[in-house]
Amino acid sequence: MKNIIVLNKKEGETPLEALENFRPRNKEYKDIKMTYAGRLDPMASGLLLVLVGKEIKNKEKYLALNKEYDFKILFGFATDTYDILGRVTHSKVLTNVGMKEFGKK
Repeated sequence: MKNIIVLNKKEGETPLEALENFRPRNKEYKDIKMTYAGRLDPMASGLLLVLVGKEIKNKEKYLALNKEYDFKILFGFATDTYDILGRVTHSKVLTNVGMKEFGKK
């Protein structure tokens, strides 16, 4: 049994759901204490560190690790929830001229 598991969290899934989806497919972890080291937003996909058994006590060490994020930004709209899941309250088409200030031609 591993002390650290790296799960690929899917977009739309919470970290807890990723952990709960892992357990039924891996019966040896059924009654073992597990936690994740850090959160990924439900809208994000990526690698999630899961600590197993006694390794849970070292969670702070894993939270301090360097992380790397890749992301895309969509300009020109606003929503009522201030994220991509809300209702669009304003939109504006950005042209190539408007994109020059963002380093695009």
